[in-house]
Amino acid sequence: CYGTLMVSSDNFSNCVQMASPNKALDFDGTNDYVAVSNHSSIPVGNESYTIEAWFYADQMGTRGIVGWGNYGSFNQVTALRLHGSNGIRHYWWAADLDVTTGDISGAWHHVAVTWDGTNRKLYLDGVYKNGDQPSAHAVPNASNFRIGSTNNSEYFDGKIDEIRIWSEARTQQEIQATMNNTLTGSESGLVAYYKMNDGSGTSLADSSSNSNTATLNNMTDSDWIQGNASFSDSPSSMTFTLDPSDNLTVGTTYLTRVTTGVKDAAGNEMSSQYETSSGFSTLLPAPDNLSASGANNTITLTWNSVSGATSYTLFWDNVSGIDSSDTAITSITNDNYTHSNMDNGSTYYYKVAAVNSSG
Repeated sequence: CYGTLMVSSDNFSNCVQMASPNKALDFDGTNDYVAVSNHSSIPVGNESYTIEAWFYADQMGTRGIVGWGNYGSFNQVTALRLHGSNGIRHYWWAADLDVTTGDISGAWHHVAVTWDGTNRKLYLDGVYKNGDQPSAHAVPNASNFRIGSTNNSEYFDGKIDEIRIWSEARTQQEIQATMNNTLTGSESGLVAYYKMNDGSGTSLADSSSNSNTATLNNMTDSDWIQGNASFSDSPSSMTFTLDPSDNLTVGTTYLTRVTTGVKDAAGNEMSSQYETSSGFSTLLPAPDNLSASGANNTITLTWNSVSGATSYTLFWDNVSGIDSSDTAITSITNDNYTHSNMDNGSTYYYKVAAVNSSG
């Protein structure tokens, strides 16, 4: 998928996947769901809307993707779910729009439904599948807005990514133009946008301007997984931040490789490529427990040794705020040093750094 960063210390014989911006959430089909408490911008009443989602079903059945409303009351629901062993249902409660799809589990699919006040339509993977003209919609509120569950149950079994709620009925051309690409979040009519890229924790950020932050329920960090490989997020530049605690070894030189996905306008993969840098080195930690004791015209300093260090550099001055621009004593091979020819009665400041072949 696009933007996966791999690092290796042995020319990629062994790799560690460090980061990928494209994540998704994995729902267990039993009690996992995401709830949105701040729902003021979600379309209700008879307002126009578009709902979009990417999903990967582990199994078919009555499995909710996203929905809200007064379940059990005619025309007071806006919900989207899988239907039986071979379909998708967009339902208002009793006034339902069904599409027969066959068994579509085991693969990523994009689904979109729209309502413009007269016409209701359903699209699968950008293709129009069915439509109707039901009577007026009358959803009272969106207080029970959920992702991965509808009708306060109907739990989804599989992965969900890129939930988008709009306050307008998008055209088929508009849906096709952006279904395979990320949005900025500031698009006109976009009232909720869940990229699913948070990667950890129990909060799900809303990337629209409305900040409808959602909360994961009965889910853990293990449910943040690799996202849709057919979805291309292609910014002009990306920044990855690495930490030695992320499966890296301190004081080691690594090469980096970024894999990219090149797609056409319809989202079809055309080719893949990678680039390998000249590498980077993780720095040794600073020695701790630096201490000093004075004698006649001398100061003896000691510190804890650092694994992997080949020598130490001691920086010093007679004013505080020591950094690497101060006077340096280099190539110290032990974890102690006696500084001679010092002025009795004067105050001196020191800082010690561990050094190896990488610096």
